Amino acid sequence: MSGLFVAIIGTQSSGSSAIAGVAYHVGVWMGHHLGGRYGRDPDNRCGFEDHTIGRLMRQHVPFLQSTYRRRRKLINSLDDRIKQLQREASRRGQSVAGAKYPRLSRLGPVFVKLLGDNLRVIDCDRPLADSIKSLQRKQPRKGNAAAIQNWLWQSKQAFLAMVPASHQLSVPYYGLLENTEGWAVTIADFLGLTPTQDQLRKAVQIVHPDMLHIGG
Repeated sequence: MSGLFVAIIGTQSSGSSAIAGVAYHVGVWMGHHLGGRYGRDPDNRCGFEDHTIGRLMRQHVPFLQSTYRRRRKLINSLDDRIKQLQREASRRGQSVAGAKYPRLSRLGPVFVKLLGDNLRVIDCDRPLADSIKSLQRKQPRKGNAAAIQNWLWQSKQAFLAMVPASHQLSVPYYGLLENTEGWAVTIADFLGLTPTQDQLRKAVQIVHPDMLHIGG
């Protein structure tokens, strides 16, 4: 295994797509096929969720459950995908690969086991109450939104507790909206990246404050 791998975690509606987009544009490789709620175009609007990792999460990490389905298959498949992303990053001359998906929060022990000291974590920090309200507004028919968000929140806290403080970065969503370039530089510094001015410009442009559903 070569290079760092960053897991970008948070509840749903925590600004994780915006934060992942910034990370992508300052130099984190996340794969060729990205999608999610906000689109598939990483230069415009995108959820920045790798198709393969998203499929693994949906198949093996059911909402509100405390155990994984087919744990060994999940771990082996995730290990394969992480290594593939790292190889792709290396071929592209990039030193950091990564992934964003809300249910990654449930896999703290797996990521620690697979990556050890090469693991970095970005915490998408938005008040839980705001994330709940935002999800309820976007999906008014989802009657268990609060339960799902609490489940993800608790999972995120458990994941962060497993990682050394020096290997994790908390990015406040509202702070990102107010000072996108400053936080883009902070994320890059955290991961040992040196983005060009063009990369920073793209990182700033990928954040869309108009998509904020519940204000800070």
